[in-house]
Amino acid sequence: MNATVSQSWKEQLNLADKQVPEFFRSFEELEAAQIGISQIHVMRRAWQDLELDGILYQDKSPYIYIKEVSSI
Repeated sequence: MNATVSQSWKEQLNLADKQVPEFFRSFEELEAAQIGISQIHVMRRAWQDLELDGILYQDKSPYIYIKEVSSI
């Protein structure tokens, strides 16, 4: 399962204009930016194991892992 993040969802959280390395929208973005990103291995594992939709990265650390779900 690899859901796409809805645009309105990103806008509601003010993430629509964020760029790498502040906000990763895909595993491919994470892989492309791995040089200079601390904790890259942890972020890759989390992305794959949790099937994430985004990672907010601040202060040289993954700050928020984002997963969009249809219901809670």
